[in-house]
Amino acid sequence: MENNLLTAFLKVLKVKHTNVYSQKYFEEHPYNNSLYGLSTMLTHYRIENRGVRVKDISIDNLPQTPFVTSIGKSFVIVLEIANAEVKCLWNDKKINFTIDSFLKEWNGIVLIAQPDDLSIEPNYSKNRRNEIFKRLSKSLLFLSAMSFLLFFYIDYSIYLNIKTSILLILSLIGVYISFLLLSKEINGYNRSADYICSMLKQGDCNNILTSEYSQLLGLISWAEIGFSYFVFNLLVILLNPSWVRYLCIMNLFTLPYTFWSIWYQKYKMKTWCILCLSVQCILGSYFITGLFSGYLTFVNFNFIGFGIVGCLFIFCIIIINLLSTLYQQAKQKRILTYKINALKINEGVFVTLLKQQPYYSVSADDSNILFGNPDAKFKITIFSNPHCSPCRKMHTRVKVLLEARNDISVQYIFSSFNESLDISNKFLCSVYINKPIEVASLIYDEWFSNVSHTSQEIFDKYKLDLESVVVQEEFDRHIKWKKVTGISATPTILVNGYQLPTHYAIEDLLYLTKANI
Repeated sequence: MENNLLTAFLKVLKVKHTNVYSQKYFEEHPYNNSLYGLSTMLTHYRIENRGVRVKDISIDNLPQTPFVTSIGKSFVIVLEIANAEVKCLWNDKKINFTIDSFLKEWNGIVLIAQPDDLSIEPNYSKNRRNEIFKRLSKSLLFLSAMSFLLFFYIDYSIYLNIKTSILLILSLIGVYISFLLLSKEINGYNRSADYICSMLKQGDCNNILTSEYSQLLGLISWAEIGFSYFVFNLLVILLNPSWVRYLCIMNLFTLPYTFWSIWYQKYKMKTWCILCLSVQCILGSYFITGLFSGYLTFVNFNFIGFGIVGCLFIFCIIIINLLSTLYQQAKQKRILTYKINALKINEGVFVTLLKQQPYYSVSADDSNILFGNPDAKFKITIFSNPHCSPCRKMHTRVKVLLEARNDISVQYIFSSFNESLDISNKFLCSVYINKPIEVASLIYDEWFSNVSHTSQEIFDKYKLDLESVVVQEEFDRHIKWKKVTGISATPTILVNGYQLPTHYAIEDLLYLTKANI
């Protein structure tokens, strides 16, 4: 997978990160196509950064590398300025500009980042373990597949038959080449495929793979058919070598396609796809091997056996096509989700939807329990229950929001399932009243994160007065607000008194704190 701007910059800055998390975080970020968005992402990694506009565009005014800027409509990471050249990273590829050509395209806006010892990916250790596990899983899957192939290769003594071994090797190469084609067709990018395609100056795999005739009858791509064909050949050779002759006969039907593909690339598209040509070479080699090995014969031809082989091949095509379709649908769903998220964080859209929700009057008179910036215009109220499982999770999510922004306030109003549990509400009120806010925040974290404790253990640990007048007054405020509003569901989130719309999550508010509500 191609490294996106964030992942590439983190790598240049030598900040501890995982590709899986950083790629996903970048793709899901609603402002991933702007320097402002990149700045918020770097802040998420605890990297000090700032945007700078250089008024006098000249080589002397270029900031110290590395930094991110835009050239034309694309973002680049400037790695080094030396020997009259500007060395950059663009779309995860190293390119060099002459200083004059760079200054001509440069708009003078840069994003400078200065990581320190605290700069690191959130939950890096956990993310790293997950990434290693996924890599090991892929490696084990590959080793299992190779072991599977080797087992049947030895068990059926295929290694004693050079002709069949050659067909097996051709099928393996075909599986790899056609997989690269299929991957590039679906994703538009594959590092290995792009490297191979770039070998020919007149080559352009993308044009061929997206052309009018890249699919059979507009229903199934030739890449899918090719991948299915070679996988099927591989399995037949390993599982039932006696059917190899049918594979060689089936190969005859691929020869017209081979000539058509070469003609289409040369005369219709006037460009070459080196991967496609490789497939044609394999098909031709398959034919030659079958011809000189004696497999390509119709003596004692069994129509039933050939029919079974043909049906199995069609079945293989259907399976590959279904899997490919499911993958592409999942990809389109992710893209659609990203677009919806980008629409959701539009301040105008958010304010319009927010003001269509129920409004509840809420102020400091209803609860003094306030975290974050007390002067913030963006006020979040959390109606929570100390013993509610979703409320525990909500507290963790709110904590992340508070750490990321200094222009919001979070107010807590507590409820309980019954009167016997009111003591927990009083405890949390007493914690906030009697402890410094930093300590109170830590105790709240302990309460909401520790599912194994009992309430009494926490009470005994801190020994707070739960029956003082000031605690009772705070507790009564919460009870009164609950009765006046009639809200009972926990957790309920209010933004400046308006209930958060259903399709918004607390995390979305990270990008909406400037909204004029």
